[in-house]
Amino acid sequence: MKKFNIKESFRKGVKNKRLRHGSYSMGLALIVLAIIVVINMAVNALPSKFREFDLTGQNLTQISSQTTEVLDALTKDVQIYLVAQSGQEDETTKKLLDNYAQASDHIKFEVRDPVKNPAFLNSYQDMDLYNNSVIVECGDRKKALSPDQIYEYQMDYTNYSSTVTGFDGEGQITSAISYVTSENLGKAYTLTGHDEAAMTDSLKSLIQKQNLETEDLNLITADQVPEDADFLLIFSPMADISAEESVKIQNYLTAGGHAFIVAGYTGGTPQPNLDALLAGYGLERVEGVVVEGDPNHYTGSGQAYIVPDKESHEITSGLEKYILMPMAQGLQESQDHRDTVQVSSLLKTSDAAYSKPDPANVTTMEKEDGDIDGPFMIGAAITETVSAGEGNTGMEDTGTEGADTADTDTEGADTDSTDTGNAEDQSASKETRIVCLTSELMFDQGIDSQVIGGNMELVGKAVSWLTDGEEVTVSIPSKSIDNTSLSMTAMGTLLGFLGCIVVIPLAVLVTGLVIWLGRKNR
Repeated sequence: MKKFNIKESFRKGVKNKRLRHGSYSMGLALIVLAIIVVINMAVNALPSKFREFDLTGQNLTQISSQTTEVLDALTKDVQIYLVAQSGQEDETTKKLLDNYAQASDHIKFEVRDPVKNPAFLNSYQDMDLYNNSVIVECGDRKKALSPDQIYEYQMDYTNYSSTVTGFDGEGQITSAISYVTSENLGKAYTLTGHDEAAMTDSLKSLIQKQNLETEDLNLITADQVPEDADFLLIFSPMADISAEESVKIQNYLTAGGHAFIVAGYTGGTPQPNLDALLAGYGLERVEGVVVEGDPNHYTGSGQAYIVPDKESHEITSGLEKYILMPMAQGLQESQDHRDTVQVSSLLKTSDAAYSKPDPANVTTMEKEDGDIDGPFMIGAAITETVSAGEGNTGMEDTGTEGADTADTDTEGADTDSTDTGNAEDQSASKETRIVCLTSELMFDQGIDSQVIGGNMELVGKAVSWLTDGEEVTVSIPSKSIDNTSLSMTAMGTLLGFLGCIVVIPLAVLVTGLVIWLGRKNR
């Protein structure tokens, strides 16, 4: 019997080509596996903003440049909590808050389970908290955001079910950070008493996100526009303002006040005093409703659903989304306004636009005799540098009876305003600012959703411009949700890439090698 020699057998095995090739393949596989493990460890060490990507284009969890500016300006520490039971955390909100914490050393973020930590809620008994509520606090000031504020819903009354239509996480959270870190909050007064349109939920939410308090103002009973007003909102009145109110508004504006005026088609109801006020600042309303003749400037809903051109201005800067202005009224710059008044177009129709003077009795949308030729402004911004002690100069020679009445009362009203309003520094100058838009329907959520929030983004930037001052304002619109969010991590992308160029080819190679060796040994 021949003795088995282990050393000789091993030496022959090393010389065997098949065994040598198999060793090479195994070594290569181990090297590739080691590389994948090392890359995986390196990628997991990176912040999530570098590891995860939103492939839907909605960027629900990414923070915008405006939020970055707010975070960069922080000098106080802000604590944020996501109140959620373990395993029930909203991943979109959680990921967004992670990005806030990574963007600023002043932001601290924690998830708190109220079931496991019931004592945590003792400090927030004055707040209505729900699963996935967000608490933002700085010092003694705090604010709670419910899931219904973070997400937007649309109710289907046919089956009484709701569908998520928008994610307003960034806008609400950045607003809350601004709120808890601000020393003073702004205030907007809404003119009442003229059958004004009700503010839409979208507009209310936007003003709330700007950290502005709102209060109704009746200028029939009030002596003046309050001095703490950041701006006066005149929201689509159907009836005219009185001559007395016109004087009070004019006094406020000539002292450097700001106004947001939505003045659209009123159904033929004359508004001579409001027209006189606008004319004093270089704007004239064109009779009727604007119709577009250029197919590139209206939607499938009809020629009165105008998609205007955005003109160059601070308000429209960086605004990439479309604007939709249904049933807008045209504006033209008057030729005889004061030289100190600067009128800037924000939104403009095409040259093919025209106005239907009597839209209630329109028989055709085609241009016909009697229609007023465009183009028109349907959104404008006005500025005027004034002395802090300057009196009323804007109502002369406007050509209406209401304006004449206002002029008669101007001297006394101006004296009162000067005596009470600006005794500190008569020589200082201020800038009057006015934004005028001519479509009430543009504020409707359904209309706004057709341009993916473009309308409210414009309005938000306009409010920021009007409240430009000491405090940071926030005008981040909600993000529309029209499909399921799809995210892929950087590691997933890497594994997919390696799978395609390494694992699959290697598997094919090994399979082919096994088949070839099997056939060779037959």
